[in-house]
Amino acid sequence: DFLEVHSDDDGNFQKGSHIASRKQFDIMAKYVKKAAVDADRSIKSGNIDILPYGSGKNAPCSYCSFADICMFDKKRGKYRMEKKVEDIYGYMEKEVTDGAEN
Repeated sequence: DFLEVHSDDDGNFQKGSHIASRKQFDIMAKYVKKAAVDADRSIKSGNIDILPYGSGKNAPCSYCSFADICMFDKKRGKYRMEKKVEDIYGYMEKEVTDGAEN
């Protein structure tokens, strides 16, 4: 299974299905909107840095289809590393809430 979501014959989600609650979905929607607005502002202000994400031993350039044209300097450039977050909804909620207070 790609998504661990299962339903019964009535269309109700079965116990153990990995689904977001309404509150969690709202947090995700606000986080995605904030990320898009932040990216838009950053690009419009002239920030076009090439900062690919790395994941442990996997260098992003090894599987990126744009590696030949992106101009990232593999020898001197720095990768951003994935964040390991136990409580992803808590992380997103904090990001959204902190941004609203400033």
